[in-house]
Amino acid sequence: MLSKKSLIHRAYLWVTKNAGAITIVRASDNTVIETINVASGQVTGTGVAYTIDPPVTLASNTTYSVSITTGAFPDLTSTEFPGISGSTFSAHKQKSSPSLRKSF
Repeated sequence: MLSKKSLIHRAYLWVTKNAGAITIVRASDNTVIETINVASGQVTGTGVAYTIDPPVTLASNTTYSVSITTGAFPDLTSTEFPGISGSTFSAHKQKSSPSLRKSF
């Protein structure tokens, strides 16, 4: 079964979108499934929550890792978001989207 879900990036501070990329990798073989430009319409939201809508359907019962480049979501004082590397989630039928958290 395949899953079409969004990912939620939650920050501890109010942040904005900047230049950068979000990369989704299949953990079992390190295959890059999708690279999403943070400035694109596939990343929406404001403040402390952004929704990441990959254009691909993820395979159920599969573990993926997500990386977000440094500076992709700066706070209002222009402090760079330190990025996320290797944060994992599994795609399966669920009622809510997986959340990614990183404080800076």
